[in-house]
Amino acid sequence: MLRCDLATTIQLFHAFGYPGLAPEGRRPFLDKLIEIVERNSGVLPDFNAMVLKSVLKAGRALASLDFIEGYPPNLFIDEFSTFFQGRIAIFKNFAHIFDMEKIVRERLLKAPLTSNGKPVTNFRFADSKDEPGLQISDVIVGVMGKMHTYFTNTGPEEVAADRAALVGPSLENAQLLSGMISASHAEKYCIPPSCCQCA
Repeated sequence: MLRCDLATTIQLFHAFGYPGLAPEGRRPFLDKLIEIVERNSGVLPDFNAMVLKSVLKAGRALASLDFIEGYPPNLFIDEFSTFFQGRIAIFKNFAHIFDMEKIVRERLLKAPLTSNGKPVTNFRFADSKDEPGLQISDVIVGVMGKMHTYFTNTGPEEVAADRAALVGPSLENAQLLSGMISASHAEKYCIPPSCCQCA
């Protein structure tokens, strides 16, 4: 529903300092969200839209909205070390080479990660100039970011038409990217079972 009119959503979030609403902004923020739900209710099944609207209305009576109140306004992320920690923890059997981020590196060294009481040592930081893999990953992340933006801002019919129009190198690159994503997914989840070197 929010993606149906991203400009309105962005304006709303900015106006109320999301995700750091002031207590006096709670009800007006929820009122505006309810307006968006009512305006775009056709994108969800009727029952789902009704439940969502009811939850937002009930939120107006709460004493606080704990996850979006009391934080600095308009600040989604203040630092990125948790993302690095998450990758290290989720992919604990992988060797991680991170682009040098001095602040993140310092935070990880101040509070070392452990697994079953043992230090986690499957990561290091490097200068991307010295690591071709980091240079390639920067390009891939850039492509994935553009792809995410495209899918967020483009309707399903237009995506299908654009996909059908791909030919030559464009089609081959899309297929290669799809194959890379599938291979990464299979590696993460060990699918099929025959790939279980990551156990």
